[in-house]
Amino acid sequence: MDVFDVSIGRVLQVGLVTRQPMSVAPVSDRHARRSENTRRSVVQNTKELSLLKFLTVCKRFNIDALHPRAFHMVLALLSKTESTIELFELVSRDGVSDPVILDMDVVGSISALHDEMMHSVSDWVALLGYMECAVSDADEQALLEDVHVRRFIQSLEVGGLQQIVQTGMSNILMCMVYTFPAQTQISQMLERFVLATCKESEQKDVEMRCLRAASHYMDAVSSGTAHMRSMAAVLATMRNRDVFTHDLRFVLQREESIRAISELTESPECSGRQSLRLVVQERIKEKMPVSTHTFESWRSQMQFGVTTSLHLQLLLYFVAAQTAEPDMGLVRDMYTSTILERVDRRNGTLDSLDQAALSRLIKTVRIYKHSIANLIDFRVQCLQGFSVKTRLSLSLAQVVQLYICCFQHKSVFEYVWKQVVPIMNHTITTSCERFRTSNVFDSSAVLRTLIDSNTIASAAAGPSDSGSSGAGAPGLPASASGSPTAP
Repeated sequence: MDVFDVSIGRVLQVGLVTRQPMSVAPVSDRHARRSENTRRSVVQNTKELSLLKFLTVCKRFNIDALHPRAFHMVLALLSKTESTIELFELVSRDGVSDPVILDMDVVGSISALHDEMMHSVSDWVALLGYMECAVSDADEQALLEDVHVRRFIQSLEVGGLQQIVQTGMSNILMCMVYTFPAQTQISQMLERFVLATCKESEQKDVEMRCLRAASHYMDAVSSGTAHMRSMAAVLATMRNRDVFTHDLRFVLQREESIRAISELTESPECSGRQSLRLVVQERIKEKMPVSTHTFESWRSQMQFGVTTSLHLQLLLYFVAAQTAEPDMGLVRDMYTSTILERVDRRNGTLDSLDQAALSRLIKTVRIYKHSIANLIDFRVQCLQGFSVKTRLSLSLAQVVQLYICCFQHKSVFEYVWKQVVPIMNHTITTSCERFRTSNVFDSSAVLRTLIDSNTIASAAAGPSDSGSSGAGAPGLPASASGSPTAP
């Protein structure tokens, strides 16, 4: 049959029978879903940016962001009181963990680092949304007798915010915490709290009522010692929601992944003008046979078990790569006797060092917890080759990383140093050489710092950070299930 013999009418009839009407949602529903998705996206991005700012502040102060009272400590340092250090000491006492070693240079120059610190109302509101108040009956009775708490309750009643007072002591204390952050107006923070917690019918003239309450409260409250102790008592009733740690792990893991990818694509040797010396060295390496002294070949000879994490393998490699033998008693409980015998059989040293493996371990230092004997001298003597802006931007953890790099073998010293800060000049080289000759490497404190940095990261990662192959970077938190969620 020719194609021209087809009946056009039958074709149209078939088309009319088989074609099904498309189910199109009403325009109003589509707009509602689109606006809801946009709102959720904005809220999520706001929370992520606030958490990133919080992580940056913790890094500057040398506070572990995953510490259960990290937010309390940051709020104490950035609060409306003149005695921020005293408030920090009262808040940070939990009786469990080691005392936090603050970077006092940063604490003393908070005003100069205003752009890096949290001062936005949106940032504080997003972070305070992760907090909740847990006050016992005994604590509630003691707080009701506090003069500043009573003054705040009276101010709420004067301002016409009785709905907060009627909801109980927990809501009153949570509202009071909103007034603590520095560089924020109390009336704005009160308004944000009322809009977030009260019913829509109770939000009439909320701006004016918050202004009256803030004016009445600040007329009689000063930033003296009594006010500081009242703030510490109120902060003691605050605790983190479980979702706060989850979201912090997610943001921290994403930032570490981005940093690891950027390190693979951007090497300090590749920046700027190409060096003929480096090109010749690369060509020579390509012609030479594969070295038998890389970290991969070393750990295959050690025959680690499947339960030994990559970080522990790198830690033992770091111990074996030191020019002076460190105290093995600090790491003896982490490895089997067979592994330690294999290390002793190799005389505890390595003939050729894997600079990438050493750099990978050194950069896992996130916080400085143990006092290194000559770290202050190192900071004064060996960082003069940096500009003032670079020196001020270095966190205490990065200073510890540079300290470790300074005492590494001369064959890897320049490489591992540039992986932390991509700056090397004659001043840095000579000052580090003089420092090495006149000072002893505090290997015990460094080892404890490396161990604790891995322990904190492993707590964030969970039990999946084991295995001999080590899929990710050492000390990297495991992937969290999803992005930051609403508290």
